[in-house]
Order: sequence, then structure tokens, then C-alpha cells
Amino acid sequence: MKKLLFLSPVGGWTNGADIAMNHQMQYLKELGYEIVLVTLFPNTEKYSDFLAQYKIKSYRLDYTWWRDDNLADHTDSVTNMLAIEKLTQIIRDEQIDVAITNTANIPQLSFAAAANNIPHLWLIHEFPEGEFSYTKEKYDYISRFSNELLASSDKLQEQIEDASEAVPVSHFYPYTDVSELALLANEGAPRLISVNAITGDRKNTLELIKIYQEIKVTNPTLELVITGDIQDNDYYELLKNYIQKHALKDISFTNDREKNWSNVKANDIYINTSKQETFGLTMIESLKLGVVQVASSGAAKAMIALGYLDEAHDTYELGDISDAVRKIKFKLAHFGEEQKSLNEMQARLATEQSLAVITKPLVDAIERYSENPQRELRYFKNMLISSGQEFENRLTVIEDQKKVNDERFARIDEQNMLLEERMAIITQQKMTLDERMTVIDDLRLSEQKLTETIIEKSAKEAELNQIKNRKLYKIATKLRLL
Repeated sequence: MKKLLFLSPVGGWTNGADIAMNHQMQYLKELGYEIVLVTLFPNTEKYSDFLAQYKIKSYRLDYTWWRDDNLADHTDSVTNMLAIEKLTQIIRDEQIDVAITNTANIPQLSFAAAANNIPHLWLIHEFPEGEFSYTKEKYDYISRFSNELLASSDKLQEQIEDASEAVPVSHFYPYTDVSELALLANEGAPRLISVNAITGDRKNTLELIKIYQEIKVTNPTLELVITGDIQDNDYYELLKNYIQKHALKDISFTNDREKNWSNVKANDIYINTSKQETFGLTMIESLKLGVVQVASSGAAKAMIALGYLDEAHDTYELGDISDAVRKIKFKLAHFGEEQKSLNEMQARLATEQSLAVITKPLVDAIERYSENPQRELRYFKNMLISSGQEFENRLTVIEDQKKVNDERFARIDEQNMLLEERMAIITQQKMTLDERMTVIDDLRLSEQKLTETIIEKSAKEAELNQIKNRKLYKIATKLRLL
């Protein structure tokens, strides 16, 4: 069986692309493929256990997403060149047969695969619009450096075919496993719930709160529970300020990603207000768990195309709060019928969304190719490796010099501290001398005043003596005359 190398956008269980990739790797291992994984973030204990369970070897490298601001940054350019060199070495040393990049945002593996002349598949989860509109201009590169592009839904496949050049484009569906998820018991009235994380405007949680605000007027006991973890504190503050300003009650945030669905009851209604979802793992989870849902048109494209959600009944026009309120009120009023209809869908989901079915397009693509479309770059493989090693050597020298400089700066800082301490002592001594001089000046002033007083007193005494002597002379003169 072939040996595969996956490049992850992040690594772990924190986003839909990584979660889908984890299930793909698991299934491919069960089929007998060998897997090597490269991640951006260090592995958590939970993720390390998963990789060990399926005997997936992993490397951690530094690399960035290829937004234009990253490409212009000198530090990021060095980081990404080193990543390409490391990936080139990994492909060579691990004897990789097929390279797979798991997001449109990272190009490093595609270049390394071309340098090693091995097939490269690009798994794309992002519509080239909105937050990821910058990827649209990259499709000339994405197309030419891939044997095949695989989109994470048929709707995304259509957009990629329009944006890309002549390269095969197929699609797969991300898998989500609900076998270990358990819902709360059906106690009390249905609530509105959201299991999406608080990640900013894209998940559109403020619109959900506005929808709830409208329904609350005629359903005063209705609750809204937002179970997703809080990843954007600024947006969370915006939500709290809106809730406080409008005095909204019965809204709770559990902020617990690990227990997301376990905070949900089977008789709750899941509301997805996302502005855009490629596939929508949480919507599939809701369907598999039998939780009634209403989704925005931005989130529900794939679900509508697959026939899992009815556009007229289960979705609302993004931004149209009145439309959402009508759809949700209908489901609240006819909840039993809605849940029964959803239960009938679950058997179909079990077949159509099985791991074997949805991973088949990827398996077929892995077996379809033996060379890279840019195999001419193989002549530069040794140059990439040697230049990367030279980069590392120079970086080592720079780091060593930086350590020397840091030590020198540390000594200078210590000397500055000693000088500052000495200056503080001198300043204190000067202050003491100034105080003493003030005392001396005060004493001199007092002495001067005392001297002046003595002189003044002496002058007066002399004057009195003169007066006294004149009087005595006059008396003596009169006595002689007698």
C-alpha cells in the first residue's frame, strides 16, 4: 500500500478541516495505507493519543498561511522556505508516495511534492469568497501544482471548477462521528440552541440573538443556549452588550467545546446562522442525532443540494430575521411532526454519510496518479535541501550571535543598574548635603540676626551712656557752682 503525507492547516480537533482529515486518516489506515502527518501546532495529549492509536507518525513545522501580507514579510518568507525544505526532506526520508494538502491556505507541500515528483492532491474546504476571497487569485498555482482538486462539497466543486484551470476537480464530504455523543433527556419545553463557536462575524451569532429576541415576544418562556466555546472575546463582548442593552433574559453561554452536544436536549431546535459553511459538520451532526434544525441560506447550501434540508421549510434567507422567526415558530408549533420526519431521514444518512462512501473519492484519487504535474522541479530538489541546510546553518550562526549579543546587553544592563544604584546613592548624599547646607544657612542667618541685634543693643547702650554722662556732667557742674 502507498505511504501518504498530509499537511494540516493547524492540527488537532479545533476546526472542521482538521476533524475531517482525522477521520480520513483513520479510514485510510484501516485500509492499509501508511500515514505521515505534518502539523503547525504542537500535539495535545488527546491528539497524541489518537495518532498513537492509529500509528500515524507526525512532525511539527513552522509555516504560515499564504495571505499576501505573509508573503511580503521577510521573517515569514524564511519560515516558509525552511518548511518547504523540511517537507522535501520528509518526503525523501519517509519515501512518501502521495502528498495531500488539507486546505487552500497552505502551499508549502505542493512545492515540495513537485520537487520530489510525487502526486499531489489538494483538499479544499473554503469557498473562494468572503474571508477566503484572497484564495481565488491563487487558483492558477493551486491548479498547476495539483494532480486533482477535491472540494468538501459539490457546491464548492462548482465554484472551484470556475476558478481553476484545466485540472480534474471532484468532491468528498467531511465525515462526522456521533456514535459517542449523548444528548440530554427530553425534559421541559424545546429550547433554541447553537453549537457553533463564538468566532466573530462569520458565525453570525448576533443574528441568532436578534431572531430569539423577536420570538421571545410571543414565547416568553423560551430559552436560548449557546454551547460553543468563546474564541473571539471582542465579539462576545458585543453580544453581551446587545443582550444587556435590550434586557434580554434566558440566554446562556456554556463555553464548553468538549461537551458541546451533551448540553443539548433531543427536543431542542438547533439554529445555524452562519454566513457561510462549505459543508456544515454541525448540521450533519444535528441530522444524525435527530435534532430539529433551521439554518441560514449561507450555511445550508450543501445540505439543500444533498436533499437533507428543504429550502422552503428548513432554511431562511440570510439576514431576513422575519423569515427565520416564521420557520422557527412553525417548528415549535409542530415539533412532534418535525422530529418524526427527521427520524425517517437518519437511515438514509447512515448509508450516504458513512466513512467508506464519503472517503471513496479520495481513495480513488490516491490510486489514480504516479507523477507530479510539475515534475520538472525535481531538478531543484537537491538545491532546495542544500539551500535549506545553509539557511539553517546561517540561522544557527545568527542565533549564536544573538545569544552573545544578549549576554553583552545583559552585562550592559547590569552595569546600568549598578550605575543607577550609584547615582541614586549620590543623589541621596546630595540631598543630605543640601539639607545640611540649608541648616547651616539658617544658622548663619540666625547668627547674623543675633549680631545685628547685639550691635543695635550696644549702640543704644552707648547712646544711653552718653545721655547719662551729659546729665551727670551737668549735675557736677551745678554742684561746683554752689
